[in-house]
Amino acid sequence: MATYLLPTPEGATVLSWIVITAIAGAAILVTAVSVRGHAKMSRNRLYATLLILLVVGAVSFVLLDPLAQSSVTVTSGQLSVNAPFVSVTIHPDQVAQAYVVNLNDWNLSLSNRVVGTALGSYYEGQFTLSNGAAADVLTDSAINLVVKTTSGQYLVLAPDDFQAFLSDFSANVTTVVQPSATN
Repeated sequence: MATYLLPTPEGATVLSWIVITAIAGAAILVTAVSVRGHAKMSRNRLYATLLILLVVGAVSFVLLDPLAQSSVTVTSGQLSVNAPFVSVTIHPDQVAQAYVVNLNDWNLSLSNRVVGTALGSYYEGQFTLSNGAAADVLTDSAINLVVKTTSGQYLVLAPDDFQAFLSDFSANVTTVVQPSATN
């Protein structure tokens, strides 16, 4: 078993703290405004607002967690991707084709983010490709392994130590082939 990581980009940490700071600032502002008004009415409104802000803050931190580690694990007969917005496991009989592409030259593109993160060259989540197919993406590089499944879904992956990952994938899941014009 080999696990390959894809570190969260530095911008995600900054974004997380900006969101958390904005929510804390909104809570302080709501508290200050509510205390000035009618005491009983304001307290109820204050508690409800603070509860909502707390829930929004907790959900935001979970979705933007800078400590979340994205990984791709290759075992004998299995590929597993685990990240905040992607969790998928495939077996060799589910792979229609696997090939390496440069995303800048690929005849398909990541056209729409359904859910996930896109910060610079870092993409993690569920995307729609330009051909309309769904793709689970975990990359921070132009060079990626593309796995097309028998159901027509794609995986676009480029974890750290890409060459070792390709070797393990070819040895344990399926052979990586040269791309054709129809990919």
